[in-house]
Order: sequence, then C-alpha cells, then structure tokens
Amino acid sequence: MQDEWGHDPGIQKTRRIFSSIEEAQREFLKKANISPFEAGLRHVRENAKRFFEQSCAVASRRGMYLDEAAYQIIYLNCMAKAFHIENIEISEAALPDDKDLASLVREAVSR
Repeated sequence: MQDEWGHDPGIQKTRRIFSSIEEAQREFLKKANISPFEAGLRHVRENAKRFFEQSCAVASRRGMYLDEAAYQIIYLNCMAKAFHIENIEISEAALPDDKDLASLVREAVSR
C-alpha cells in the first residue's frame, strides 16, 4: 500500500513530532526505572494521551507556538501526572526542566 499522505509537509511534521515523543517516552521510562512492558502502562498511556490533548488545547487557546521539544516536555509531564494518578511517583530528575510547560499541564489536567 502506497503512503498517499507522506509528501504532505503537515503530515511529515506530525510524524516527526510523534516519533520524537515516542523516543522521549522510552528515555523517560528508562530514567524512571519503569519497564516498557509494565502491566499498567497501557492505562497510564491512555490517561497521558488524554492529558496531552487537553494541554495542547490550552496551549492553542493561548496562541502558544509549540516545537518538537515543547511537545515532548508536555507529553512527559502528562505521563508523570498519569503515573501519579496510579500512585506511582516519578522523580523530578526524570522530567525535563521547564516550569512553564509543566504549569500548563497542571492547569489543563485540573479542568
């Protein structure tokens, strides 16, 4: 099957963003000493995805420009929040240091 959308610059950008998020997630889990095969990880990822969508919506309403790095930071903070809900605390050292984007996630998730 031929990829009919692969040449679209918007699709290429989206693919790069999600690929970079997947790589950041692998590194995050490694730093947090969590196996990628952890039984409850699917539920955590589902919550993280929901939080990510909420956070991106808040950023959009604010007119914020988000690059690949910002999307990674937002997603990792969403994942940490999803782990927190499951009573698994993540060390601050496992998260990128960006207080503004972490605050955005907290605001989006608390709505």
